[in-house]
Amino acid sequence: MNKIKKILCAIFEHPHVVTNCMGYKYCARCEAQVGESLGGVWTGKGYVIVGHNCKECKKAMKNLKWHEKLLTNFNLD
Repeated sequence: MNKIKKILCAIFEHPHVVTNCMGYKYCARCEAQVGESLGGVWTGKGYVIVGHNCKECKKAMKNLKWHEKLLTNFNLD
């Protein structure tokens, strides 16, 4: 399954759904590092952070395309 997820990211690019761990941002589909906010540079506009329930994440969630939701583990409580 991990191989399929990596292939999807290669075909469609990484989705705008990320996980956050100690300032580093990872693709919620293939778990590749896609950014970091250690220096305060990550704006996060247009991205859904897994587990967040803020206004920006909800707004970004509405703008996700079908291929960004495909095999992506995210949940907004």
